[in-house]
Parts: sequence; C-alpha cells; structure tokens
Amino acid sequence: MHRRLIVSSVFAALLLFDLRAGAQETFDVAVVKTSTLRDVIVPGVFLPGGRWSAEGATLSLLVRMAYELPADRVVGLSELPAWTRSERFHVDAKAADPNTPLERLRAMAQQLLADRFGLRAHVEQQVTKVYALVIDDATGRLGKGLRPAAATCWPKDAAVHTSAACQGVISKTSGGAMRYQLRDRRLADLLILSGARSEVDYPIVDRTGLVGRFDIDVEFVYRADSPQPDIQVGLPFMLAMKEQLGIRLELRDERLDVLIIDGIARPALD
Repeated sequence: MHRRLIVSSVFAALLLFDLRAGAQETFDVAVVKTSTLRDVIVPGVFLPGGRWSAEGATLSLLVRMAYELPADRVVGLSELPAWTRSERFHVDAKAADPNTPLERLRAMAQQLLADRFGLRAHVEQQVTKVYALVIDDATGRLGKGLRPAAATCWPKDAAVHTSAACQGVISKTSGGAMRYQLRDRRLADLLILSGARSEVDYPIVDRTGLVGRFDIDVEFVYRADSPQPDIQVGLPFMLAMKEQLGIRLELRDERLDVLIIDGIARPALD
C-alpha cells in the first residue's frame, strides 16, 4: 500500500515537472493596442531590461522581428488578410526578469503573437541561394562607417539618449542618396531599417561574426532612385557596404530556416 502511494507520488511529481517544462514562457506584462502613428515606426525591437517594444508596426513586421527573419523567409505573408499589412500596432511587453536573455525574449515575443494574434506557424529548413554578409578579405578590417557604439542609447528613456552620441538620423541627400546614421544598433538593424533586401536578388544572412552594438554610417543610392544608369549620384548598396563599412556580400548556397505561417486572427487588444 505504502509502496503504491510512493510510486504514485513520484509519477505525479514527474508529470507536473514535465508539464511545467513544456509550458511556454510569457512576458510578465504585455500591452497591445492600435497605433495611430504613421511617420514613426519602431518595428519590434528587443531592449535592455527584458522589453519588447513596437510602435506603428504592422503585424507582418512584428512577425518578422519576433522571429528575426526577412520577408522572403516567411512563407504565407502575402496570403494573409490585408489588415496584417495595413493596420498599425503599439506593443510594450516586459519580462519579469530584466536580465532575461535575448533568445528567451524572442520566444516570449513569438508566444505573445500566438496569444494575442492567434499566430500559428512552424519552421522548416530549405536550401537556397543567399548573399552572405562577410568581412571584406581585401582589408581584413572594418570600415570607418562601422564602429563599436560610443554610448548606450537604448532604451529610449535612458538619460544618455538625449546626448549628441545618440542622435542617429536617417535622411536623404540632395543628390538622392539615402544616408543612415545609426547609433547603438546591431548590424541586423541596418539590414532591416534600410530595406537592404530590395537591393539584391536573394536573402541576406549575416556571417560576419560581429556581435554587439555599433555606430553605423553608410550612404547609398537605391536602384529604384537612380535617374539613369550612366549618371552616378552615389554608391550602389553593395559597393557602399564594402567601401564604407568594410563588409561585402558573397553569393552562396545555404540551408536556412523558413517560417511557414499556418493561421492568423484579429488581435485581442488592450
């Protein structure tokens, strides 16, 4: 009799442990609301203090940021309802532990999309041609436009954010080139904010091995903005990356994770 009780108790404890282990991690506090902003977009960035923040972001953008995948590695985005690309959202989510690692924050963001937007998705691997971003072999060093961040500028409410070292700007020159002056950003942020994927024919993957946050200064002309092929108003994207940042794009075959969207629903808003 006692032996059966002991065995049953052990089994129940193991079952409870197994259920807890399989439980999805979630943010301690999460606010999801409609955003009326159109001129300012915070795409869904992971911030110090265990936060995930977005302002004026579409659901399509939130999905890509939560999974850190460009649009061409998310299958089914174009088939989603029109509101997923037009309606804008405000998201402010915070983990209970301010020191929550980035990988866990990413998992929390994905779970938030599942809970609030009914996102159902799975990841598959496919072999495809990509442009691998690598450090330029010719120089072996980074360009002047890519430097370790001089100051901690995020989150926005940090006092230092108002300092000159944090005044990043995205602007267009009189000649038609786009100028990106980013402060305390990851290299991946440049690829997202600049829409770099539109300048090449295949997905871009970061294989530089560079970690941490940088001050980034780069200027290039989008293909669509070039007035005529024989008129040079600035460097094209790939050449600017090489000459100004010291990194280049190398065409190769790689096996990549691809997100397959299985379903979506209108969000439960606060």
